[in-house]
Formats: sequence, C-alpha cells, structure tokens
Amino acid sequence: MFSRITVMVPLPGYPLDAPRNGFWSTDFGSDETISIINEDGRLISELWHLEPVPEEEQEFRDDLNCLLRASGETRKVVDGLVRRDFTGIFHFSRYHKDKLYKFEAEFLGGLLKGLRPCKIDEMWESRG
Repeated sequence: MFSRITVMVPLPGYPLDAPRNGFWSTDFGSDETISIINEDGRLISELWHLEPVPEEEQEFRDDLNCLLRASGETRKVVDGLVRRDFTGIFHFSRYHKDKLYKFEAEFLGGLLKGLRPCKIDEMWESRG
C-alpha cells in the first residue's frame, strides 16, 4: 500500500501541463492518506475516518459470495486538513505518458527545504 501525494509547487523536469495529483509514496506508511505539498511548500494531510455504508447503498449487497458484503462496506470520510510537522526526506513518484517521474523532498518542520528529481536506484539506496 502507499500514501497519495498532490504537489502544487513546481517540479524540476516534470511537464507543466501534467497532473499535480496521483503521486505515490511508501515513506509515510500505507494508510492511503492524501498528503499535499501546497503552493507555499507546506506539507498538509487529510484528517479522515471510516464510516459504515448503509445497507441500501452497498455495492455488493446482493452478492452472497463477496467478502465486502460479509464484512460490511465502509467509506472514507474526509474531515479536513492538518499541517504536518514533518522533518526529514521522503520520495514520491508518478507515471505520466508512460514515463516514471521520481522526486525527493526535504522538509524541516513541515516546510519544504529542497526538492530534486532522482533516479530509481537513488530512491532505493536512500531508503536503506
């Protein structure tokens, strides 16, 4: 699993007309929280919770063999955004037009201090 990243600051070597969302990172764990590097270089993340889907809205309610039906469906509800006071480096990637773009971002107290493109072997070497 991965966390999703939206990046609103310019990315070196990334096309200006390419989507700003849809990046992924495994450096923040795997709870699928969306994080955002906003226009000011601040790192913010969603606050969210899961809630049960009412039975009449459940997509798999008529499928007796579906595990989602057996366990009850849930949906993610976003409650708002919170500033992350992250200090350190994380990596994120995204495919655009069949090309993989990879970046390394350095933060101090939740503020972006550096951003650079990186090669795939650099990403794996820096993670240990």
